[in-house]
Amino acid sequence: LEEIIKNYVEIPTVTIDAEFEITVPTPNGIEIIKEALIRARDRANEEQGIEVKFSYLGAPRYRIDITAPDYYKAEEVLEKIASEILQVIKQAGGEASLMRKEKKIRKIKRREA
Repeated sequence: LEEIIKNYVEIPTVTIDAEFEITVPTPNGIEIIKEALIRARDRANEEQGIEVKFSYLGAPRYRIDITAPDYYKAEEVLEKIASEILQVIKQAGGEASLMRKEKKIRKIKRREA
């Protein structure tokens, strides 16, 4: 029964995205930005059912996609990530801002091979 359920039950997920504008006017600025993004991603991916991806859009913009079981959890993760990134960037003497996008809902059908 469990196998049948895993094969045919659709698990809804929510994906939200946002953009960060990050600038660090120091010679090692790109390294600081990388560190901030990697730290934030790794911390968020520790949570069950959460997937976080960053994409480079062109200096100084970075896109974040968060996939979670529900909208509220995705928003909570975005808040944590934003505060983590802002803290690291401000400590390094840089600036960061967050711009929001709309949410997308999709269903994923689980199948075992």
